[in-house]
Amino acid sequence: MRYIELKEQLKTLSNCKVISIGKTILGKELYVICIKGTTTSSVIIQCAMHAREHITCDLIINLLNKYNGEFIPNIYIIPLVNPDGVEICESGRYNYKANSRGVDINNNFNAKWNSLSYYSAYPCESGYAGKECESESETQALVKITKIIQ
Repeated sequence: MRYIELKEQLKTLSNCKVISIGKTILGKELYVICIKGTTTSSVIIQCAMHAREHITCDLIINLLNKYNGEFIPNIYIIPLVNPDGVEICESGRYNYKANSRGVDINNNFNAKWNSLSYYSAYPCESGYAGKECESESETQALVKITKIIQ
């Protein structure tokens, strides 16, 4: 799902609250969809962290359109973690996974950061962990919402 389509879909959702948790490098809003549950347990679902896996955004929006209010935990959904990368991927670079700076977002967290042998030393379409852990705005937004929910 393209970013512009996501923004339109978010306007149609009911039984949930949509808030911005930050912006991408190119200034696109990163949204979280909050569904209030009946318990104190929480679940975070993130979609489209890798640009070439943007079909997960479509999947979660389709599921939300079928949502009938029966979920029990609090649910927080980030439907499109990497809209900048998706735009690059959809422009013809179909194997592209990274954000617009060439950082593979799921390798940018402070968990064994830059410790695997297959990581790239330079920005590229896949495998570069960034100059330092949590250097990317997309990563920072996910860390922020996780700490708030904890």
